[in-house]
Amino acid sequence: MTSTHLPEHATTETQDYDVIVVGGGFGGIYQLRHLRDKGFSVILLEASGGFGGAWSLNRYPGARVDSHAPVYQFTDEYLWKDWNFSQMFPDHEEMRSYFNYVDSKLDLSKDSRFNTKVVSATFDEDERMWTLVSQNDESFRARFVVFATGSTTEPYIPNIPEMDAYRGELVHTARWRDDIDMTGKRVAIIGTGASAVQVVQEAGPVVEKLTVFQRTPNLSLPMHQEYLTEERQAVLKETMPDVAVKCRETFAAIDYEFDPRNGVDTSEEERLALFERLWNQRKVSRRVRQIPSGGLYEGLL
Repeated sequence: MTSTHLPEHATTETQDYDVIVVGGGFGGIYQLRHLRDKGFSVILLEASGGFGGAWSLNRYPGARVDSHAPVYQFTDEYLWKDWNFSQMFPDHEEMRSYFNYVDSKLDLSKDSRFNTKVVSATFDEDERMWTLVSQNDESFRARFVVFATGSTTEPYIPNIPEMDAYRGELVHTARWRDDIDMTGKRVAIIGTGASAVQVVQEAGPVVEKLTVFQRTPNLSLPMHQEYLTEERQAVLKETMPDVAVKCRETFAAIDYEFDPRNGVDTSEEERLALFERLWNQRKVSRRVRQIPSGGLYEGLL
């Protein structure tokens, strides 16, 4: 969007920077640190109350990462050498603790503004400057803007007829409130994606009745969760340099690569043998996925 006029609701007191970063998740934190180290004046604007992106908002029961801990962190040794996850697949609380740790190591907060949701961005063609305005009517100007807003922070709420007439409590997993307790209640969950699968596992044992509405069948595999002992954490630390290198080399920035075989051209016997071998590897878990081209890939966890 381009404009030569500041939005009417913006304040006249505007702060100028070289770069504005919008979003305080992994991407936004990386950009803030990188640009700051290059000598640019930078401010990071985050809509929520803290760092973490989706993990600052995702607080529903069962919320946890779907990638193993070694790859779900910054690969800079300065950050990983003094941090230990307690679980192979950390939950939302531990992820927020991790981002607080990163903040303490990099002193990010001093160049960040929280509870500052950007509601407009205009570009002045004459001055070649962007002006961003927040929901609090604060305005910020910069030559460059980096949007690190991700794709999973804004909730999607389907347009279900007469939903506003529902007399029960409606809540979205992306905006879960800490005061919600499902114990002994009748609960309906719409959807069977990753968030729904996690909530179902937590709700099932405590609710009076649970109903799940599914549009499309989903596939769920055992996570093989592992609580990390000091010995196991030490082993993971030894492998982190190799993991960091692998993450920079692979297609998905993770520590395993594609199996070069084409899934549709592989015999059923070969496919089943691979699936069985991966399924049965518990302590040293592996993953296998089908990719759009029909190929397979796997990797050591």
